[in-house]
Amino acid sequence: MYLQGEQELVPITMPKHDFDEDDMPELARAHSEGDVTIRQIATLTGLSSEEVYNRLVELYDEHDLSDD
Repeated sequence: MYLQGEQELVPITMPKHDFDEDDMPELARAHSEGDVTIRQIATLTGLSSEEVYNRLVELYDEHDLSDD
């Protein structure tokens, strides 16, 4: 998987056992910028797509990431 960097696509690698809840705000920010999908986050974290969606909704509100 890749995140769109300023110059080039940058691979994202995060073994599931290395996932830390503190990574979610960064992943939510990347999602809000269109750089990563819910499915990609689910794969990276080992969470279900539904769980990722629910957490993103919370993080969007908490960190004011929405376009509104």
